[in-house]
Amino acid sequence: MENRSLANHVARLMELLPRDGTTVDLMPLFGRLSLDTASEFIFSKSLGALISPDAHKDFMDTFFYA
Repeated sequence: MENRSLANHVARLMELLPRDGTTVDLMPLFGRLSLDTASEFIFSKSLGALISPDAHKDFMDTFFYA
């Protein structure tokens, strides 16, 4: 069985990129991509950071507190 979760996350990232040639800051998007791929690997469930920019806020607040 082939795991396509990385491809799914990258596809979501590509959907967030503007198609009109405008400049975009990729750093926050790559950070959200990293959170989604790492959380799916560790917890078997993505945080959904690429779906919603605030989806991972509670997790990150708790992580930094710990």
